[in-house]
Order: sequence, then C-alpha cells, then structure tokens
Amino acid sequence: MNKINIKININKDAWNWWDACNKVSYGVKWSERISGDIKGKIIGQGKKQALSVLSPYLQWLYKKEDMVVKAVEVSKVFAAVSAEIFRRMEKVTGRKIYRDSFTIFLTTFPRAAYDFSKGYVWLPVVWPEETYIRTFLHELLHFQTYAYWSKYQKEVGNERFEDAKEALTIILRIVTELPGVSATGSTNDR
Repeated sequence: MNKINIKININKDAWNWWDACNKVSYGVKWSERISGDIKGKIIGQGKKQALSVLSPYLQWLYKKEDMVVKAVEVSKVFAAVSAEIFRRMEKVTGRKIYRDSFTIFLTTFPRAAYDFSKGYVWLPVVWPEETYIRTFLHELLHFQTYAYWSKYQKEVGNERFEDAKEALTIILRIVTELPGVSATGSTNDR
C-alpha cells in the first residue's frame, strides 16, 4: 500500500527558499514571488550562508504560522483521500505507482519543488488548502512520467520531454474530482 508522510523540516524548507531564489526554472524567476529583506540576504549567497540567515527567520515564521497545527491539518487532508489518489493515478497512467512511500515537506515558500529519486514533494502551506491535493497529484504525475517514460527523453530531447511532462498534467482533470480539489488539474501556468 502506498503511503504519504507529512513532515516539517526547517532545513528542507530553507533549501527550498535558497534554491528557488537562486535560479529560474520553467521561465519563473521565483525570487520575485516573495518580498522583504530576507530575499536580499539569500540571493547570490552560498547554501551555508543562506541557511544561517533563513534558519532564525523560519523558526520565527514556524511559530507565527503554527506549523505543527498545519502539519496535523495537512495529514488529515491526505489521510482522507490518499488511497483514492493512488488508485486513480494508476488508472490514469495505466501503471503501478512507482514507489511505496512519498514524503511531503511543508514549505513556507510559494514553490512546490520535488525530488523524484527520493519521492519528496515540497507543499507550500502559504497556498490555499484546496490546492494541496492538486499540487501533490501534479508532482505525482511528473514522478510517474519520469519512472515509466523517461526512456524517451534522449530520443525527443530534454526540452520536448519536459514540455510533454508538463502538458500531461491536463489529464489530472480526470483524477481531481475528489472532495476539496478544484478541477484545474495544474499548479503551473506553463
């Protein structure tokens, strides 16, 4: 049975802030999505330097946002529908879910990063609750695409494969008829 683990990890959250503010991906300059002094202190900095700035800031923010309560709330959201998420994703892709467990790290940065090799998804708690399942589904479909169809990446080229991977998320309209999930199926404007 597939499992979704919800975790709070300040270092994983800090990494998301640092990584997002120091790169452009899918045409998005992520640093433009936040404001304040913190941005200026992490852009162009090495990971270690940025983490020393981010750690106290995130500790303050975690208390302000009551991240422990958020984690409980997010866990309840996923506990209610996780079996159905996996069942529907298998039906849509025609393939078994490629791994047994996934870890969702709650993040205070407005970017849903992921790590396919580890089954990690960063879930922005700064987004509305109704986006949580949709965001996970979006990243899960990316994972399934990598797991089962990455063999075509070399043949079609990296850019075309990445474009197809994003375009496939339109099929999420089929699986998003779950309670609390909007039917847009995508968290990306691409």
